[in-house]
Amino acid sequence: LLTETCYSNEQASAFFEERLEDVVLLQILVSIAIDEDDYGGDAPMASGDYIPRYPADSLMQYETQFLTILESEWASVRHEDIALALAKINSSKGKDLTKKWLSELGEGPRYEKFKQAYEQYAK
Repeated sequence: LLTETCYSNEQASAFFEERLEDVVLLQILVSIAIDEDDYGGDAPMASGDYIPRYPADSLMQYETQFLTILESEWASVRHEDIALALAKINSSKGKDLTKKWLSELGEGPRYEKFKQAYEQYAK
């Protein structure tokens, strides 16, 4: 179902959007994002579309996992989505890593999302 959100499946998207308070679903999405078994594909990438939309208090317990993702050079989930989640919980280490990513990226959509995450720290 998660991969269907990559292909504009409105029912699939609605399923996840209606459950942004479901901490069990968040746990599953984080597990998919981490992708320990290196399955890759669209599911880890799509998980990042929803993770930063969860409430900050639900995201707090995953700070260590999010930092690990942001510290890695390669991940199946989009780093910039994880940067947004870390900004939402005001992670000081996340801020430093986001700044590092900004310094290494050129202009483009990824840069803009990292910039958006970094700017959230100023709020």
